[in-house]
Amino acid sequence: MFSKKFWSAAALILTLSLMLSACSVFTPAEPTPDPVVLQAIARQTVVAEITADAQANPTAVFTPPPTYTPYPTYTAVVIPTETPTPGPTATPKPSGNQAKFLYANTFPENRRVFYPNEIFNIGFGFENIGEVTWDPGYALVYVGGDRFTSTTSIPLGRTVAPGEKADFSLGAFGSEDLRVHTTYWALVTSSGIPVEGGSAWFSYTAE
Repeated sequence: MFSKKFWSAAALILTLSLMLSACSVFTPAEPTPDPVVLQAIARQTVVAEITADAQANPTAVFTPPPTYTPYPTYTAVVIPTETPTPGPTATPKPSGNQAKFLYANTFPENRRVFYPNEIFNIGFGFENIGEVTWDPGYALVYVGGDRFTSTTSIPLGRTVAPGEKADFSLGAFGSEDLRVHTTYWALVTSSGIPVEGGSAWFSYTAE
């Protein structure tokens, strides 16, 4: 038969075999990890890390940059053109044969009211503003309105150079027709041609 040492060794081997078998039987196999679960765990981990970092560094919170504001569109400024100031307009000098009517007054008193048949005198004055000398044949002639006398033409009787004045006198009398009376006369040349600007008139009231 076998020795005691043999049986001791066999018992030890059997014990070890049983222990190994028990470990292989009772130790469960590790399961294969689920990818979806691993992704969820990873996301939760990242969110937790970000949250923890933000709480530890509050000033590090991202601030969006300011909205870009474009510069205003350039508008051209129109500079007004300088308008020259007109100078004084030169008054053209009269040329040819021209006269300027100066006055029509009564004398010895300058009146405008006369009684019927009252005698008075009328003086007409002109200035030669042209370039033609008036000869003695020039005359002041009646051209219309009321006739204060029978005279219809008053001769100049002298020479009047440019720039000089000419006077004509007419004797008249107050009308019996009680109203305003007006007479019209004109300066004419020796040939009877009216002189430009040589028209004259006088009005009075008979009462």
